Amino acid sequence: IVNDSVSLIRNPDGSLSEVVTTYFSDGSIKSIRTINIESDGDGASTIENGQGQVISTETLDVNSDAHTQFFDKQNFDSDGELQSEGTFSVVANGEAFANIKGQGFEADVENAVVNFAPNTEARIDGDGNTFFFDDNASGTVVGRNNTFLAAAGADYTVFGDNNTLFLDEGQSATINGENQFILASGGNLTLLSGASGM
Repeated sequence: IVNDSVSLIRNPDGSLSEVVTTYFSDGSIKSIRTINIESDGDGASTIENGQGQVISTETLDVNSDAHTQFFDKQNFDSDGELQSEGTFSVVANGEAFANIKGQGFEADVENAVVNFAPNTEARIDGDGNTFFFDDNASGTVVGRNNTFLAAAGADYTVFGDNNTLFLDEGQSATINGENQFILASGGNLTLLSGASGM
């Protein structure tokens, strides 16, 4: 990839638009990201591939009166169909919640309650989260001080130290890292080389 080009535009309504174009080494366009920032702090962005197809959208709604935020990211496949979606909200007391659905979603999340919808596959990096894996959800989590709860058919992999796992019948977990607290009343647990727990 060669240098990106960045354009900043002030719109007549007072909002700002930033257009970031990324190029391959042969000079062809890899992606174009358009970010629109409203004067009230709300924002939206669209990412297109080099052929002009939308591959991702993001929206941010900020309610400064209620002290809340809502963020939505959607990823699309080559046919333009929704492939995965993650919604993130922060409520007035500061608690954060994330809901993930679809295939291949990736995000960095800290100190939130994170729900994997049924049949979801995703990767989350972050510390201090509580994860709920719904029916047949799977995922990889990299981080410390996380807590894991799951429904039947869930299968997840954890990399990082000081995590707490509750494992039951019909669930599978693969763990790598030190000082894990594991409470298992069934299920399938795999400890990778170097993993330790009690």
